[in-house]
Amino acid sequence: MKLKNSLPLKLAVIVGLVLVLLIPLTMIESVVNERSTNRRVVEHDIAATWTGRQVLIGPVINVPYQVRYQERVWKNERGAYEEIEKLRWQSISIMPDRLSITGKVPVEKRYRGIYGVPVFSAELSVEGTFPAAEVDKLRTTIKGFARFGTPEFAVGIGDARGIATIPTLDWNGDAVNFEPGSGKRDFGDGIHAPLSLANVSSATHFSLRLNLRGSKALQVVPLAGEAEVLLESPWPHPKFDGRFLPVERTVGAEGFLARWQLSSFSTNAPQLLKGCGAGQCEPLLSSGFGVQFLETVDLYQKVTRALKYGVLFIALTFTAFLLTEALSHRQLHAMHYLLVGCALSIFYLLLVSLSEHIGFAPAYFTAMLACIGLIGIYLSGVLESARLGTVYAVGLGSLYGTLFVVLRSEDFALLMGSTLLFATLAVFMLLTRRLQWRSEALADDTPPEAVHPQGGH
Repeated sequence: MKLKNSLPLKLAVIVGLVLVLLIPLTMIESVVNERSTNRRVVEHDIAATWTGRQVLIGPVINVPYQVRYQERVWKNERGAYEEIEKLRWQSISIMPDRLSITGKVPVEKRYRGIYGVPVFSAELSVEGTFPAAEVDKLRTTIKGFARFGTPEFAVGIGDARGIATIPTLDWNGDAVNFEPGSGKRDFGDGIHAPLSLANVSSATHFSLRLNLRGSKALQVVPLAGEAEVLLESPWPHPKFDGRFLPVERTVGAEGFLARWQLSSFSTNAPQLLKGCGAGQCEPLLSSGFGVQFLETVDLYQKVTRALKYGVLFIALTFTAFLLTEALSHRQLHAMHYLLVGCALSIFYLLLVSLSEHIGFAPAYFTAMLACIGLIGIYLSGVLESARLGTVYAVGLGSLYGTLFVVLRSEDFALLMGSTLLFATLAVFMLLTRRLQWRSEALADDTPPEAVHPQGGH
């Protein structure tokens, strides 16, 4: 049917068409969500077969010791309680007074189908010094002290599967072999090296090299009086996160270089380590910092943001049609509105499908040119005017170009979006300021003089 003779009916049909077009937009959004979920599943699978996010905790020296204590035990034969001496293990953790962690972190992408996940093989160098530990004082300061166990140099690692080669500890020039496990339950996975009491009773320099594989992110929880962390990588899209940001960083197309400088006054490491020994390790484990290896662009997030403007674009286009009918006295069929609305909806499906193969920006402009070209040619025939078809194509191109800028601008997206709406409304109001909005004003049989009165008698 042609939309004519009744402005309320015309507006009702247009609103109905917009609501109908919400169905394909919702279906396309479901497709985007499904593809995004598929990507997350692939990330999880690659992390399960490679390694996940990595975190390096420590290092510390754990000195175990036994203490005697009395326990009351009921004796049936005597019908009374009896004090029995028992032993239990405790430990004290010693932090280095100086710690330096430097690492080169080459990154590559592992693919499964069309989905890729950044993975890395970090080459970390850990070195520092431990102060002389006055462990002998424990004999006199701890009530019920019995004996020492074997001290252990411990390093916690988030996912031990990422230890590519067996490291060796250089302890004051002596090589000490590591064993699996951090030796500290609260640190989870990791490595430890057994030492002797003589090793920890004097100031000591240590160093080790660690090849650590992981994916998506690398974090560090340094426990030391003074700590410096220096990470270098060719990955050009880092996100520095965690409790502390780098004091120095350079990021470019060739990669990034970041340096953290910390002290125990800022990290509160002694108290966190002491709390962890008492079973409250969450504050310590959450005090890490590091870098995430982000994708260049999260295309599914950008397509989802673009979809939020879908109804707006359709409504603006239909409003422009209505304005064209009012000003040029050409009548459009409801099917014309519907087909153009479908073309506007298909843009988003083309966008997500092309983005997975050629990237977001090329896909955006390819889909945009295809859709506005189709709509321009179609409207040139429908309106019997190549000029009007070109005007619509240029107008839609301007809208899509503005939307692309809005999608690229995280900080100013709201400002730019609201400005676009205001400008569109202003243009519409200025063009229709002399139009008489009567039911007959848009009829195809209404003479131009009735729409644009030139004066009368």
